[in-house]
Amino acid sequence: MDTQQFREFIVRPTLKMMNDYIPRIWSQAAENLLVGTALVESDLVYLHQKNGPSLGLYQINPSTERDIMDRYIKESRFKKELDIMFKLLYNTNRDVNQLVYDLRYATIIARLRYFKLFASPFPDAENIHALGHYWNDHYNANPGVDTADEFELKYRKAHAN
Repeated sequence: MDTQQFREFIVRPTLKMMNDYIPRIWSQAAENLLVGTALVESDLVYLHQKNGPSLGLYQINPSTERDIMDRYIKESRFKKELDIMFKLLYNTNRDVNQLVYDLRYATIIARLRYFKLFASPFPDAENIHALGHYWNDHYNANPGVDTADEFELKYRKAHAN
């Protein structure tokens, strides 16, 4: 998938829509972090983890999606806002496979995964190296295998055009 189209048509509009419900959930740093996360996790290509359970471009484990939907949202200080947002967007029962076929849903879940760490502010939006370390510290399930350097390399390569 083209990185710029992914940013312009999926990540940015999804985060800005979420921002209508949760103030400050969109930022340039959040946008860059999510684009970088998808690049390093799936190369914006793979929808299912090779030899593993994770799904979608952000490679979210089904148990993580369940935890966010079943526990985190219920305990969040933004419970009411998130409930309204999900009811407006998804008036039917959710399905973990939405992480594969619904890029907006996958982006929401990935952003909420980072949002759970509200006490830890994002690095500067233009500091891709620091964003890579943030991803490595707060999202990466394979530290040592995948690295902050790999995040930065894939991000810079995708944005070199």
